[in-house]
Amino acid sequence: MDMHINLSFLKGKGFRVLASNYLGLDGHHPLFQQIDDLLEKTEVTPAVVAEHLMRYEDPHHSLEAIVKFLTQMDAQNQLDLQFTTTTPST
Repeated sequence: MDMHINLSFLKGKGFRVLASNYLGLDGHHPLFQQIDDLLEKTEVTPAVVAEHLMRYEDPHHSLEAIVKFLTQMDAQNQLDLQFTTTTPST
């Protein structure tokens, strides 16, 4: 039997829960707003972000890596969108 489970994409509030659980950050961090903005533009699951959060022990380094990852995802999405809108349909 083939089953599909639909999971929602991560947004700001959910990211704060992950940051608290994985990094011990319970307040504000200067990168939170930038991460929130990127999460609004990208579709990423909590599991993927959690995987990235666990890569580094230093919370600030982890958040910088998340910003880099989400920025790359956003850039790739923009390229994909640009490609699909400029490719002639047959």
